[in-house]
Amino acid sequence: MFVLSISSLSEVQMDFTLDFYFRQFWHDPRLSFTRFLDDPNFRTSRNRPDLDVLTVGVEYINRIWVPDTFFANEKQSYLHTATTSNEFLRISNNGSIYRSIRLTITAGCPMDLRFFPMDRQLCSIEIESFGHTAKDIRYTWMSGIRSVGVSYDVSLSQFKVLGYRQKSKDFSLSSGIPVFFGYTTKEIRYRWMSSLKSVVASNDVSLPQFKVLGYRPRSKIQGSLPLFSASPARVALGVTTILIMTTLMSSTNAALPKISYVKSIDVYLGTCFVMDDAWEYIILGPTGNYSRLACEIQFVRSMGYYLIQIYIPSGLLVVISWVSFWLNRKASAARVVLGITTVLTMTTLMSFTNATLPKVSYTKCIDVYLGACFIMVFAALLEYATVGYMGKKIQMRKTRMLAMQKLAEQKKASMAQWSEGAPSHAPPEATHGHPVMAPEWTPKQASGTTQRMQAMSQIDFSHSR
Repeated sequence: MFVLSISSLSEVQMDFTLDFYFRQFWHDPRLSFTRFLDDPNFRTSRNRPDLDVLTVGVEYINRIWVPDTFFANEKQSYLHTATTSNEFLRISNNGSIYRSIRLTITAGCPMDLRFFPMDRQLCSIEIESFGHTAKDIRYTWMSGIRSVGVSYDVSLSQFKVLGYRQKSKDFSLSSGIPVFFGYTTKEIRYRWMSSLKSVVASNDVSLPQFKVLGYRPRSKIQGSLPLFSASPARVALGVTTILIMTTLMSSTNAALPKISYVKSIDVYLGTCFVMDDAWEYIILGPTGNYSRLACEIQFVRSMGYYLIQIYIPSGLLVVISWVSFWLNRKASAARVVLGITTVLTMTTLMSFTNATLPKVSYTKCIDVYLGACFIMVFAALLEYATVGYMGKKIQMRKTRMLAMQKLAEQKKASMAQWSEGAPSHAPPEATHGHPVMAPEWTPKQASGTTQRMQAMSQIDFSHSR
């Protein structure tokens, strides 16, 4: 087996596509022609008695026995036919046969993306006989560790080929056996041969969004028409009877009123319609151990694309969100626009990244990184909201303190004005023989003075008590 190229490795489809030469060797003593070379009648210059290998056309393959080899994990495959079928067949004089074909195969490759995009994936091509067990055909790598080769030109945009290895093992499985359609339970009765062990699921069965919880075999008896074989006539007969019964039921109910209860004729026609149904069964049973070869290729993902497209831009977005820390607290327009823009950009980047990946149920490394970046960007936006709220609260406290100080100053000024404008109890002194007249008080001053005197008398009265 020689790998020419690996065209794709898809995380979404969980498969990979490769182009390779597939070469098989087996021995069939019936095709040995050494006895003809030893025959004196055959020894002529024209017949080439020293012939060791005979190369024949690919059309000769249909006339000899070839192993029924298939690829167990194959999804799609095709044989190259440009300009002719890309295969050849060589027969040695001792009966050894060498067949080489060029194939392109898309095979399943279950992937574990927990460490994405710093992950390593191991994909394999599994070779097995379809109908012959290990007792009949045993597959082996002919040249040991040199049986598998990979071209130096193999390259992928996102992966590097670390290495490859070959394995051989025996694999036990069950195969489906199709059942004829035309026998009732009187002639054939199907049952699960090994009860709960009759159905087997491979350990490699995996889905990105689902888990296989379990499986169980079931059996039931279903009525069917006692015909002899599955044929176009029988299919046409079944479909025709169902359509006739449907038409008969519709025409019967169309001539009757639309009532809400079930009539006797409805029960009869419904029973007749159910009896027209038929089923086909498949039984699964163990078929034995099969010889299987596996060529495993290990890939490591290149970080260049994700470093340029995801890691560096998301890191720069976090740094840009920190710019708001150096802006003036009162520049609300600039800080709000900067915070919301970085949050929306991080959301778009996360959505774009996950859109190109399968919907797995576990957390990947890139999810942790992008989640941390999103939290820091969102925290920067919350920081501005917190600072704005605290600044507003501090401003309200300062305004309250200034109002209280202003009120205290007004009270202090009013007390000073009262003390300066209160009348003295001593009579005014005369100047140059003329008495000094006391200033006239306005009613407002008089009322203020009266209130102050009453307050002082109350204070003195309280002290006297």
